[in-house]
Amino acid sequence: MFLNINNLAKIHLLHKSVDFRKGLMGLNYYLYEEDYQEYNAGEIFIFFSRNRKSLKILYYSSTGFELWHKKLSGINRYKIPLDLGRDFILSKREFRRLLSGFSILERGFEKNKALKIL
Repeated sequence: MFLNINNLAKIHLLHKSVDFRKGLMGLNYYLYEEDYQEYNAGEIFIFFSRNRKSLKILYYSSTGFELWHKKLSGINRYKIPLDLGRDFILSKREFRRLLSGFSILERGFEKNKALKIL
């Protein structure tokens, strides 16, 4: 099934990079270790590679988990804040920007706080 952004419940952006040799079960176990032990249908979890050129999206639907992998071409890297904390919930607009390779930072993203970018 292809991901329908309008039907998403929560979009979790995880701040730690993960070993990209991990597949579906490895990422699911990583979530378990990080205390994400209960999921709802429509939730997705976004993982980044160490160099921020690739992301993996773990999607939980009513029928089980799905996994997507996207890699930016050339010298491009995903631009995300360094100090998000343990978990950050993205809006659907920010998620679309991220998938398009744009920064999720835009005017009004964080009020009165300068964020460092990876």
